[in-house]
Amino acid sequence: MNSIRNRLLLILILVIALSGALTIWGSYRSSAHEVEELFDAQLAQSARVLLSIILTRTRHEDFQSIQEFLDAGGNMPAIADDDAGGEERKDYHEYERKLAFQLWDPKGRLLLHSGHIGTEPLSPQGLDPHHRGYHDETFSGEHWRVFTLWDDEHGYLIQVGERYDIRNELVTEIVLHFLTPSVISIPIIAFLIWWSIGKAMQPLQRLRTAVANRDPDNLEGLRFEGVPVEVVPLVSELNTLFRALNTALEKERRFTDDAAHELRTPLSALKTRVQVALRSDIPAEREEALKDILAGVDRMTHMLNQMLTLARLDNTRDIEPVTVDLKQMLEAVVRQLSAKARKKSITIESESIPGLSLVTEPVSLEILLRNLIDNAIHYTPDGGQVSIAAEQRQTDMVLCISDSGPGIKPELYQRVFERYFRKPGQLQNGSGLGLAIARRCADLLQGELELDTSAAGGLTVRVILQDYHPRVENER
Repeated sequence: MNSIRNRLLLILILVIALSGALTIWGSYRSSAHEVEELFDAQLAQSARVLLSIILTRTRHEDFQSIQEFLDAGGNMPAIADDDAGGEERKDYHEYERKLAFQLWDPKGRLLLHSGHIGTEPLSPQGLDPHHRGYHDETFSGEHWRVFTLWDDEHGYLIQVGERYDIRNELVTEIVLHFLTPSVISIPIIAFLIWWSIGKAMQPLQRLRTAVANRDPDNLEGLRFEGVPVEVVPLVSELNTLFRALNTALEKERRFTDDAAHELRTPLSALKTRVQVALRSDIPAEREEALKDILAGVDRMTHMLNQMLTLARLDNTRDIEPVTVDLKQMLEAVVRQLSAKARKKSITIESESIPGLSLVTEPVSLEILLRNLIDNAIHYTPDGGQVSIAAEQRQTDMVLCISDSGPGIKPELYQRVFERYFRKPGQLQNGSGLGLAIARRCADLLQGELELDTSAAGGLTVRVILQDYHPRVENER
């Protein structure tokens, strides 16, 4: 039952069977009602015709001769038992035995009756003038429908009866004539449904085959040609998944390539310095080599941390915003970097930052501030200064980190956000990832970064943020 085809087949057959059963039941009820109406009308009409003929064409003393004529074996069937044998006659119908009439005079005497019934009234209650009309009676062990008609002028009573099995046989015949084609057609309909569902499922089979035969490295989107409308959302989601997988693999390959490229040279340099330290017999030279090794390890550690941070940011999907106290966060970041600033005798000046709050994601914001302030300290020469300012501009929060370093030419403002880019002639060691990380964090926070020349001739990075609002479509 996990097969869509089998489910549809079963559901459609059940629906057709149920609707067919309801149709047959409705046809039976409708046919029975119409047959009842028709035969009741015939009974009433027969009674009126018989009574009118008898009253206008005969005299009272003629009733005996008429009954003798009716009792004659050759004029009316006198067989009371329906199952009686005998040669079939062509001058009367077998249903005549299921029809009967009686004529009664005003004194309650039976004057005329059908030849195959006795003198017992077809409807005893019909003998009462107050109970005229239709009655359901049991006569000679059979169920009869009897119509009683009184002649109010002369006092004659006529009763016309009809056995119910005539009606039941007719209704059964009608239903069987309707039911037989329906029953015969059910297997044909089931086969046609099975075949039609199979044809309708062919696009899904082709889609399954296309997915099954794809190369694992092929993450291109599936084609929409020939895909049913109902399956388009599924194909669209699969294509979205393929794009996400392709992006993740691209990031992984890029991280691997970057790590191999960026670490190859430092490792070679470290290997050289280790070889120098091992070959040297001069303590001072060995100590200098070991210091270079230590500095190289620090640089590689810093680069790896930056690369891992950027990789983690690239894989960030969901943002959980909270209310952040900006002043407290800035003070915490400055405390983390104060040792590095003191080592270079750099003064970090924080203007009187008011108690500003922002609804944002705190981890990305902290990484953004730490990288910008660390970058400012790193590229500011010894004895320089770094200044931090924050202000509220209408709905925006603006942070400014300025330094007294060499600055950046305006034509390089866009390029410095590229990964591993270092401006020409740069003397300070670095990974080229600081501003790239800052840009990625700003994107996640739906903020902006602007570069400008600081008052001290260095670089000013302006961070423009606002309360975080989830995008309509998540980043992939």
